Amino acid sequence: MMRKVVRRGEWEARMDGATVRKDDMNKLIMNYLVTEGYVEAARKFEMESGTEPGADLACIAERMAVKQAVQLGDVEDAIDRVNDLNPE
Repeated sequence: MMRKVVRRGEWEARMDGATVRKDDMNKLIMNYLVTEGYVEAARKFEMESGTEPGADLACIAERMAVKQAVQLGDVEDAIDRVNDLNPE
Protein backbone atom coordinates (compact mmCIF):
# COMPACT_ATOMS: atom_id res chain seq x y z
CA MET A 1 0.00 0.00 0.00
CA MET A 2 1.51 3.32 -1.08
CA ARG A 3 1.20 6.37 1.07
CA LYS A 4 0.71 9.74 -0.53
CA VAL A 5 3.32 12.31 0.37
CA VAL A 6 1.96 15.81 0.84
CA ARG A 7 4.55 18.52 0.51
CA ARG A 8 4.68 21.34 3.01
CA GLY A 9 3.43 24.00 0.60
CA GLU A 10 0.46 21.87 -0.41
CA TRP A 11 -0.32 21.14 3.25
CA GLU A 12 -0.17 24.83 4.16
CA ALA A 13 -2.41 25.73 1.21
CA ARG A 14 -4.97 23.16 2.33
CA MET A 15 -4.83 24.44 5.91
CA ASP A 16 -5.25 28.05 4.79
CA GLY A 17 -8.40 27.01 2.95
CA ALA A 18 -9.83 25.03 5.87
CA THR A 19 -12.33 26.51 8.26
CA VAL A 20 -12.64 25.27 11.81
CA ARG A 21 -15.75 26.10 13.78
CA LYS A 22 -15.13 27.81 17.13
CA ASP A 23 -17.04 25.04 18.92
CA ASP A 24 -14.76 22.39 17.41
CA MET A 25 -11.65 24.37 18.32
CA ASN A 26 -12.90 24.77 21.90
CA LYS A 27 -13.50 21.02 22.16
CA LEU A 28 -10.01 20.34 20.86
CA ILE A 29 -8.48 22.73 23.38
CA MET A 30 -10.50 21.21 26.24
CA ASN A 31 -9.46 17.72 25.19
CA TYR A 32 -5.81 18.76 25.31
CA LEU A 33 -6.16 20.36 28.75
CA VAL A 34 -7.91 17.29 30.20
CA THR A 35 -5.59 14.76 28.53
CA GLU A 36 -2.46 16.55 29.73
CA GLY A 37 -3.80 17.03 33.26
CA TYR A 38 -4.22 20.81 33.35
CA VAL A 39 -7.16 20.72 35.74
CA GLU A 40 -7.27 24.37 36.75
CA ALA A 41 -6.86 25.54 33.18
CA ALA A 42 -9.67 23.16 32.12
CA ARG A 43 -11.95 24.57 34.83
CA LYS A 44 -11.25 28.15 33.79
CA PHE A 45 -11.65 27.30 30.11
CA GLU A 46 -14.99 25.62 30.88
CA MET A 47 -16.21 28.76 32.66
CA GLU A 48 -15.02 31.09 29.91
CA SER A 49 -16.02 29.06 26.85
CA GLY A 50 -18.92 26.97 28.14
CA THR A 51 -17.17 23.86 26.81
CA GLU A 52 -17.74 20.80 28.99
CA PRO A 53 -14.64 18.74 29.77
CA GLY A 54 -16.24 15.37 29.00
CA ALA A 55 -14.46 13.86 32.00
CA ASP A 56 -14.67 14.22 35.76
CA LEU A 57 -12.05 16.85 36.53
CA ALA A 58 -11.84 15.58 40.12
CA CYS A 59 -10.35 12.30 38.85
CA ILE A 60 -7.71 13.82 36.58
CA ALA A 61 -5.00 13.95 39.26
CA GLU A 62 -5.48 10.24 39.91
CA ARG A 63 -5.43 9.48 36.18
CA MET A 64 -2.22 11.45 35.79
CA ALA A 65 -0.66 9.45 38.65
CA VAL A 66 -1.51 6.25 36.75
CA LYS A 67 0.04 7.66 33.59
CA GLN A 68 3.19 8.69 35.45
CA ALA A 69 3.53 5.25 37.06
CA VAL A 70 3.32 3.62 33.63
CA GLN A 71 5.86 6.05 32.17
CA LEU A 72 8.24 5.28 35.03
CA GLY A 73 7.82 1.56 34.42
CA ASP A 74 6.08 0.93 37.74
CA VAL A 75 3.32 -1.24 36.30
CA GLU A 76 2.34 -2.71 39.67
CA ASP A 77 1.71 0.76 41.11
CA ALA A 78 -0.23 1.72 37.98
CA ILE A 79 -2.44 -1.37 38.30
CA ASP A 80 -3.05 -0.65 42.00
CA ARG A 81 -4.03 2.92 41.17
CA VAL A 82 -6.39 1.81 38.38
CA ASN A 83 -8.01 -0.69 40.73
CA ASP A 84 -8.45 2.06 43.33
CA LEU A 85 -10.18 4.23 40.72
CA ASN A 86 -12.41 1.45 39.41
CA PRO A 87 -12.67 -1.38 41.96
CA GLU A 88 -14.68 -3.92 39.96
